[in-house]
Amino acid sequence: MPLVRINLSRDASPEVVRVVSDTVYEAMVDAFGNGEMQYAPKE
Repeated sequence: MPLVRINLSRDASPEVVRVVSDTVYEAMVDAFGNGEMQYAPKE
């Protein structure tokens, strides 16, 4: 899973921080999978 840096105002409420964090997490899971490492099978 790639790293993401999120910059929010210090005035952002905990609810806003949670919504932004959850939204970014869901987008990353949709784009890159469920976060489990996937390896090619060894031959």
